[in-house]
Amino acid sequence: MRYAKTLAVVAVGLAIGMVARSAYQSAHRVEAMIAHFDRVCRSAYDGNFVSEAAREAFEGKAPPEMIWDGASKTFAEVQHSRCAVFEGENLFNNEDREQFELAVADYLAKAFPQLTFDPKAELDSFDLFKFWAQYSLNDPRRWGIMISRVERPTDLTAIVENWSLVRTEIKIVIPH
Repeated sequence: MRYAKTLAVVAVGLAIGMVARSAYQSAHRVEAMIAHFDRVCRSAYDGNFVSEAAREAFEGKAPPEMIWDGASKTFAEVQHSRCAVFEGENLFNNEDREQFELAVADYLAKAFPQLTFDPKAELDSFDLFKFWAQYSLNDPRRWGIMISRVERPTDLTAIVENWSLVRTEIKIVIPH
């Protein structure tokens, strides 16, 4: 009987530990994905590229540059006039996606206070599409950050050109 009680206590403890670890890893991965965007894409926006290869890709002088982040399990893709951070093969679950959407809104409010959420920006084919912008729709200086997702994947992307060329991602759109 004592063996069964000990085994039950160990099993319950392991289950609680696994749930707590999973919750911590999800929150950490969401934060890590935003940090990866900040390190690669926001720095590109600021002109401080993470590498010379990223600078050349961003300027259109070299092929796209892929930068993996093990903490978030996401890729940053720097290419001509854009930078995207998106999930790799390990997609967020529904709870993580909701947490990511809220965390991005908080991040943008702090990192890009000049941007305003544009409730009129939408794409019907996306299950998530949000856009924060500076300047009006027809203003050539218009730029901003968008989150977009078709079904499950979630990405964070920086674009510097035609923001209507959308992939499954979250993007920062920067004027020339």
